[in-house]
Amino acid sequence: MAAQRGALDRRPMFTAVEPDGVRLPDGSLLRAELEHLVRLHLRGPGGGIAMEKTRVAIERRVRLVGHGPASSTIGANRAGRAAATAILKLPAFAPTASTTTT
Repeated sequence: MAAQRGALDRRPMFTAVEPDGVRLPDGSLLRAELEHLVRLHLRGPGGGIAMEKTRVAIERRVRLVGHGPASSTIGANRAGRAAATAILKLPAFAPTASTTTT
């Protein structure tokens, strides 16, 4: 279903893990694409992004679900659920008299 919606681009199992990405059976190199995050300046001096579960340590408003340890199907699902639960607890999402049902 996700593939039909265009939300999943299924790839074959990689054959090797290399410093710049993973090698696919056809010989191509698949790299993690994080360019869209560059302008957020999330990387530390060593180039990594310090995390506290799904939250970026230096920018607590940003959550990365599906990256790093949460990048597997099961990990992303669990991390997504945890991130959504934490976000819904933020004051901006607290129910108000107009949004609660009786």
